[in-house]
Amino acid sequence: MDYCPGGNKTVKKTYLIIALAVLFLVAEALIFYPDYDSPRIIKFLILTQVMFAISIGLYFIGRKLDFQQKHRQIFFILLGLAMAARVIMVVGAEDHFYLSDDVYRYIWDGKVNTNGINPFLYNPTEPELAHLQDDVIFPYINHPWFPTIYPPTAQNIFALVYIIGGDGTWAFKLISALFELLTIAALMVWMRIAGIPKANLLLYLYSPLILVEFYLSAHLDILAMPFLICGLIAVEHKRGGLAGIVLALAIMVKFLGLIFVPFFFKKLPKNQRWIFVLTTVLTVVLLYLPYISGSDGNFLGSLGEYLETWQFNGSAYILFYLIFGMNTARIICGSLIVLFVLWYFFKQEGFYSGQFKSYAVFLIFTPVFFPWYFIWIFPFILRNLSPAFIYLSSATLLSYDVFIMFYSAGYWQEIIWLRLLIYLPFYALLLRTGILSLRKK
Repeated sequence: MDYCPGGNKTVKKTYLIIALAVLFLVAEALIFYPDYDSPRIIKFLILTQVMFAISIGLYFIGRKLDFQQKHRQIFFILLGLAMAARVIMVVGAEDHFYLSDDVYRYIWDGKVNTNGINPFLYNPTEPELAHLQDDVIFPYINHPWFPTIYPPTAQNIFALVYIIGGDGTWAFKLISALFELLTIAALMVWMRIAGIPKANLLLYLYSPLILVEFYLSAHLDILAMPFLICGLIAVEHKRGGLAGIVLALAIMVKFLGLIFVPFFFKKLPKNQRWIFVLTTVLTVVLLYLPYISGSDGNFLGSLGEYLETWQFNGSAYILFYLIFGMNTARIICGSLIVLFVLWYFFKQEGFYSGQFKSYAVFLIFTPVFFPWYFIWIFPFILRNLSPAFIYLSSATLLSYDVFIMFYSAGYWQEIIWLRLLIYLPFYALLLRTGILSLRKK
């Protein structure tokens, strides 16, 4: 199995990297077996961090191999094992959603939509939807007193999911898996165009966060990823119209995609910029039209309540919150996010670094940092290999510590020392990167 005429060292690396990939699968399987039927949160927290450590080992060995030519077979073996990891997560999870119940809201929205009712108009508990309130989906909807928050691309996919699978969760998992596989394919194309080493993809393929959030918990953000990455490809090819359409589709899965709009505009040639703006706006309008009609002007659903009151797993935001209180802290952090994005836009910042830094600032100052929000920055991490954010991609899963007390005592409580374990190393790595950057300058 000597794929490189360089001797025993290369042979050992190829065996070692495959052995690590298999060990990753074993650690993943242990999340579910034994104790298959009940959540074991502490075991989950430990094993996901073990999986992350293994993935880092995979990357450091993989970057020394020639996946483009001499070791292509090894890359495809690793790709196959990464697909096996996804199957293990799906089979192990079955219908267990002990980390999140968001999928039931997705299916509910699809059910409401396919019954000819605007999902932005009523919350699930209202009498107008009483005929849809079943025993399978309705009891598990979180925050049922709020109407939906999810934009039209998401709503249309939810409707498709309900048409395919009815009240079952399997259809959304199937669609989610399809979009994740499309994400991998799009990443491979984009990485080749952007000149990113193939080994960097291992950080994504073997990321515990990806497996947990989109195969175990089935969150919707993965639905935006093929559109976002195709947008990056379209910009590279100077196709403003196509970039506008696909980025709008991503934004209409979740509004987080709005952060990237200024940098798409700036990167495109001048003759393509206004085509990009026009197609972006037109796509958003066309997607929203069916939902604006009959929504009584509330076609943004519960977005306002989310922006005003929600908070979870924040880092810098918590400091402002402790000093100034919730309302002022939200205004300060929101303003800082906008100011930083404008700064990176007007400054001579590169296309990719501007997007990376802008979304990084969002994650630092946002009052709400659910682990699945991290997916939006992942493509840019594959390009710039930020140690701080590579660490955070796994450490943010420790925020599920809130379920330790939830499942044992029935209440929601964050464990302070675990929050410090998430953020102290992250900020230390961020500071180190900043110091090294200044020294280079």
